[in-house]
Amino acid sequence: MKKQTLLNKSNIISVPGAGLLWGTWAYFSNIQGHPTEVALKAAITQGVYSSVMTLYMVFSVYFFWTKTKHTRLAKIWPTILTAGHTGCLLVLAHTLNHTPNILRTVCPPIAVTTLFCLFLTAQYNKAEQTITRDL
Repeated sequence: MKKQTLLNKSNIISVPGAGLLWGTWAYFSNIQGHPTEVALKAAITQGVYSSVMTLYMVFSVYFFWTKTKHTRLAKIWPTILTAGHTGCLLVLAHTLNHTPNILRTVCPPIAVTTLFCLFLTAQYNKAEQTITRDL
């Protein structure tokens, strides 16, 4: 199994990409019927959060996967734990920021987070099976 590193090609692209994508989404989710400053504040909150959490999620899924890889929980538990606590933190960040359309702002990123975590978990499980089979 390849060791997790902080900087690799996918992280260098994913981190700013997630910030830009989800920050833009938050802006457009909150611009209708609200002042530009409110939408911009939501966009900055979402953009910064998404950038930081994208990098964090890779390590969180891997951490939880290593703790459960020899159990049946390895297929879903890393996703539940990572998407669960990062989703709660996202809602909290927008609540503290007074984002007007919290549900519209956070539902798509949480859905993509869950899919991203499922993908990572599946990749780790597949790599582990390949290593085990080759032994």
